[in-house]
Amino acid sequence: MNERVDHPADAYGDDRWQQVDRLFDEALDVPSPHRDRFLVQRCGDDKELLRRVRHLVSVASDEEAQLDAPGGDLVRAALEMEGEHDRGRIAAGDVIGRFRVVGELGRGGMATVFDAERADGAFEQRVAIKVLRRGLDTDEIVGRFVAERQILSGLEHPNIARLIDGGATDDGRPYLVMERVSGRPLTEWAEARALPVAERLQLFCQVADAVQFAHQRLIVHRDLKPSNVLVDESGAAKLLDFGIAKLLDSSDPSASDGLTRTGVRPLTPAYASPEQVRGDHVTTASDVYQLGAVLYELLSGHRPFEARGPELEAAITTGRLRRPSEAGEGTLRADLRGDLDAIVMKALRVEPERRYVSVADLAADVRRYLASEPVRARPDTLSYRLRRFVRRRPEIAAAFGLISMLLVGYVWTLARHADRLETERDRAQLESAKAQQVSGFLIDLFEANDPDAAEGQELTAFQLLERAEVRAELLGDQPEIQASMLGVIGQMYMALGHFDRAEPVLEQALVLQRSNDAASQIEVANALGELGDILQRTGRYQEADSLLVAAIELAREIDDTYVEGSSLNAYGHSLLGQGAYDQAEEAFRASLEIRRESLGTHRWTAHTLQGLAIALEETERFEAAESTYVEALEMMSGIDPEHTQVASTLASLGRMFATQGRLEEADSVLRASLQLLESRVGSSHERLALTLNELGVVSVRRGDLPQAEQNFRRSLEIHERARGPTHPEVAVALNNISYTLVEQGRLADALPLRRRVLEIARGSIGEDHDNTGWYAFNLGDLLERLGNEAEAEVHYREALAILRQTLPDGHFRTTTPMVALGDLLTRTGRAGEGAQLLREALEDRIAIDAAPAAVADVESMLGAALAQLG
Repeated sequence: MNERVDHPADAYGDDRWQQVDRLFDEALDVPSPHRDRFLVQRCGDDKELLRRVRHLVSVASDEEAQLDAPGGDLVRAALEMEGEHDRGRIAAGDVIGRFRVVGELGRGGMATVFDAERADGAFEQRVAIKVLRRGLDTDEIVGRFVAERQILSGLEHPNIARLIDGGATDDGRPYLVMERVSGRPLTEWAEARALPVAERLQLFCQVADAVQFAHQRLIVHRDLKPSNVLVDESGAAKLLDFGIAKLLDSSDPSASDGLTRTGVRPLTPAYASPEQVRGDHVTTASDVYQLGAVLYELLSGHRPFEARGPELEAAITTGRLRRPSEAGEGTLRADLRGDLDAIVMKALRVEPERRYVSVADLAADVRRYLASEPVRARPDTLSYRLRRFVRRRPEIAAAFGLISMLLVGYVWTLARHADRLETERDRAQLESAKAQQVSGFLIDLFEANDPDAAEGQELTAFQLLERAEVRAELLGDQPEIQASMLGVIGQMYMALGHFDRAEPVLEQALVLQRSNDAASQIEVANALGELGDILQRTGRYQEADSLLVAAIELAREIDDTYVEGSSLNAYGHSLLGQGAYDQAEEAFRASLEIRRESLGTHRWTAHTLQGLAIALEETERFEAAESTYVEALEMMSGIDPEHTQVASTLASLGRMFATQGRLEEADSVLRASLQLLESRVGSSHERLALTLNELGVVSVRRGDLPQAEQNFRRSLEIHERARGPTHPEVAVALNNISYTLVEQGRLADALPLRRRVLEIARGSIGEDHDNTGWYAFNLGDLLERLGNEAEAEVHYREALAILRQTLPDGHFRTTTPMVALGDLLTRTGRAGEGAQLLREALEDRIAIDAAPAAVADVESMLGAALAQLG
């Protein structure tokens, strides 16, 4: 039996306390700097109401007054200080059923929650007892409470706070004995541990499963919010406070369908659904909405709506809110863009019928995201399906990082120009069908690699493309589709770094487009640009320039900014490879103008910024180059901080730092680039080669020659596989390896490497590139050290002729072979010509204010030559 103690009725009145508690709850939702102004506005002339709520808020701000449960002992503490509110005739030591009250955990306008322990000593058990407030214990409500307790007794779920017992106190008020949960509110728990997105979503699925379990038993929660979900130390979520709303619905018009409806129970405005705000019929769709609001805050760190009062209600009922990715901050923000934005926004639709049909559907879509499968909240396009397929297959995901971009760009290009095609309606239908066939062809190809569909045989990405080539050859009776398919396959080979395979495929695509009378000009322009891009990447600059200029001119003629921007960007890189840095800058600036206008913040825009930065760096405008590199990095980091293009830009910036002698910064930036690349594309992808080369340069400058050689050799291996044995980058790697060998005294080992370097340069970049002149000098220098002065002289003269032709007059680099040749001529009895060269070199070095040691060396050699002449 419960102990009974008679107390006078609460003089303040339960209705009045409901008003206090409701306003108190609303005030806690307002940021602390704005709470008092909010209370003054809401209370108006009711000074007593303002005084009481202000006091509660002040107690809530005192951390020492808070207990384990949400809301803790705040109301009780405040009332004890004021000494003016009866706590429902229940105090510590009172017995309710089989439990003894230990203290009060919290209270609201409808019920008081007590901390209690088992009183009969049968075993130890700690519980929470929720007792209905006095004044609400009418016969009707007590009768309905019994029925509600029977429903709640069926909610046995690991993520729902369990109902243990129930009954009525001696004075007739109903109570529920619930599992006592020790934990922190959902969002607080996630933030305290800085949980990554995937773990937040897994936690959310626990909550969704609990809500769906209740829905299957015709119970709607109606007050889902982070504080009603506690997470314990093990990471298990527990959903609190089920069923009271139905208990308090005095009219119960939902009896026929078993669903609870909004009654007099206060709800949390920030998480209320539009139908709750409007007072409309409430169904399980309301819980879907509230779970969407909880997920929004769990992912972004912000509530969906920051407004208050009438403005909040207007925002909820009109659906005016930012996407989670726009509200989110830090590293989580990029992860939210796309699928998670779509999932949350679908759950938060104003119209219930446009939300997920059930909580189970919402949870299923979240789990699809976690499994890298297409989510139902987004349109089921073929390109989207392909992106998700590649993402869930990590063995090919890194290799195909550009696939979705290629498909989207292809389909977008066709759609954008459909209205310009010669026979508009028929042509548009053909292009649409072609886009579907090309995209569907690729989807089928990759899904054929599913172990379940491939009878256990799993193909590599390269083998998949080889298979695609074979299948594309069977499309000979459909030349337009065949050409488009080959173009996509060629771009994929490029994305994998297999330039040797990409070139013939792209070349065949161009031939097909040019020979097909039905082909559109846009397709021809695109094919020209793609093939030109691959040729410049393989160092065949003259051929590349011819195609790229043709693509640019045709794109301008048909007003195609996509092809014009991409072809100008490729042309800029071709000019960089030829040492035409001023012209490269012009090309990059033209491409950048187009891409800023048409694409805005986009990875292609960032790529052009990187090219422009390289051109600025090569002309020694280091400050402007650095700011441009930083702009490119900031743009790409905002799009995808782990994209390989971020690593590429970091590598370029690290190279510049090394050139400037900023070795610590260079090493740090380059290692970050290498780590990112290895995590995304593995240890042998073409993109690693440049970063490895720059790390080798830093090692050389630090004096760690063995480490430098190791980095250069890894770079060489990758370049030879990806670009072929005659690419200019292969020459760079070989040259750098030879340098480390010479510095380690292994001159004979270095000689064949330097011969091969010069041979590659002559065949790729030609004799009108300054690098070819420099390689000729390096070979001459090594030959002279090995005692072959005659051949050394030949290469010194070759180097001098090339550098005089390709570099500005008086350039320091030109003086290097000039000095070496002058000294060699002097030592071999030709002091007259030697002195002439040395005098010219001395004048040039003095004119450009070269280092004193560089000037002194020439002065010494010139003195020896003049002495020999007498």
